[in-house]
Amino acid sequence: MIKKLKVDELLLFFLSSICLIVLGFNDSLNLFSKNERNSLVQYFDITNNVSFPNQGFANYSNEISVYNPELELWYSIDGGATFDISRENLKIGNIRNSNLTLIPNSFHWLPPNGFNEECKSVVIKVKNIHTNSESHPKVLTYLESNKSLLPKLCLTLPEPDLIDYNDGIMVLGSDANENSGFYVNWWDRNANYKRRGVDSEKEVFLQLFENSELKFEQYAGVKISGNATRAFPQKSMQLVTHQKYGKVSFEYSFFGDEGLKSYSSLVIRNSGNDNTKTLFADLLMQNLATGLNVFTQKGQPISVYINGNYWGIYNLRERVSVDLIAEYEKSSEKDITILEGGAALLKDGNEFDKYEFDLLITKIKDTDKLNELLFEEIKNSIDLNSFTDYVILESFYANGDWPNNNVLFYKNKSAKWKWVLQDLDYGLAYTGPNAVNLNLFDKLKSGSGVVSILFNALVEFEEYNNDFKIRCYQIVEKNFSDSNIDLVWNKFIRIYEPEIQKQIDRWRVLGTKEDWKKNCEKNKEFLKNRKAVYLKQINNL
Repeated sequence: MIKKLKVDELLLFFLSSICLIVLGFNDSLNLFSKNERNSLVQYFDITNNVSFPNQGFANYSNEISVYNPELELWYSIDGGATFDISRENLKIGNIRNSNLTLIPNSFHWLPPNGFNEECKSVVIKVKNIHTNSESHPKVLTYLESNKSLLPKLCLTLPEPDLIDYNDGIMVLGSDANENSGFYVNWWDRNANYKRRGVDSEKEVFLQLFENSELKFEQYAGVKISGNATRAFPQKSMQLVTHQKYGKVSFEYSFFGDEGLKSYSSLVIRNSGNDNTKTLFADLLMQNLATGLNVFTQKGQPISVYINGNYWGIYNLRERVSVDLIAEYEKSSEKDITILEGGAALLKDGNEFDKYEFDLLITKIKDTDKLNELLFEEIKNSIDLNSFTDYVILESFYANGDWPNNNVLFYKNKSAKWKWVLQDLDYGLAYTGPNAVNLNLFDKLKSGSGVVSILFNALVEFEEYNNDFKIRCYQIVEKNFSDSNIDLVWNKFIRIYEPEIQKQIDRWRVLGTKEDWKKNCEKNKEFLKNRKAVYLKQINNL
């Protein structure tokens, strides 16, 4: 009787297990929140239990297997949204991620050319489960082989966080229904990707590969970045660290010896308005400003993959923030004040610093002509070397979205105000062939923002006028020499060209490779032809 009871219990358990699998038990683990699962499950390290090939370029014949037969291997191909159990070894070549490239994500989205097949790259999230124990999941990435010279930044996150109608951050989604009529500019219309704040941030796993070698990986937060360019098909993204993601900083030298060894946030930039032209205009201008008295954003071109899907060429950039400036100034965040825009609005920091700056601007506005006493007061408040180089660069580049927009400057404690070079994508040849002849000093003269007020007062002062002209000639001769322009420009062409056709096919906003080359040539021609035009403008000041 007892023996029969044990057999019946085993049979009942077996039948119950089959029912649970049929009813979708493999998804039941995902019904718990992370905190709930943490309270129910004991976690362990997967590394010693699973055999997997080295990450990087894919060998599709390789397999993922489990050392310990008592452990179940669960896997996810949708970024961790759902998991299935594997009854046998997982062959890399048999794994297929969802094709996310065919999902519309802009009012101007076009289906890509040649991306109708499954992803050629493979991203899989694996974990072990044993009774009430579960391993921390591990992301494994295997990339398609190509001739690209670009580092590869791979983002892995649950698919619904990207494409869900209600919660996806990369799509038009439910928010697009809030538009009344079609009279709003397409870049201003509501969509999920216009969301900001904490609710727009999703957890993501980052991996950086250089020459097929995994150099860096970490959990972080990701959200859509930018203003009007959020509506572009290829969207910029911001990466942020937080204790809830495991670490409060990215501990990696993304930009070599010139950058920092630690960052709290980064930007994956689509090159702004230049997204439809060259993809590296801002990087080019920032690089040409190397060594000058302005705060520049370090950056490097990369190719981005999301859940195994090719997402195109981006610029990985420093994000200008209080903590970034504090690091470079070797100071504390509480000592940094940042003002922005033509009206010098307080972005971060000390209200008294802003008050003192506003008071100085008021004095200048109330004075018909700058006198020696006020000039000394300006020199004591503002780093004139920084302001001078900043005005020269912005005016030389013919930035059409300046001087009332894209203005940023800061001070460290009792030090002088310094200027930040940023958002230059309206510069060079972007606005057309006549850009080379634009006179931004005329724009400064008629402007009402703080840069215009400062410059118009200073340039009438003979001492500053002479110093400004001398500095113009120095920068044009050195930073904008033909040899330096060729050196920096050729570097970007060499890096971008092997992958540019893939970018064109993916997003279909650049026309042809020949169109891209012409756009690049126009920027180089602008830089070389601009010098003579610009120096004539300087002489007329």
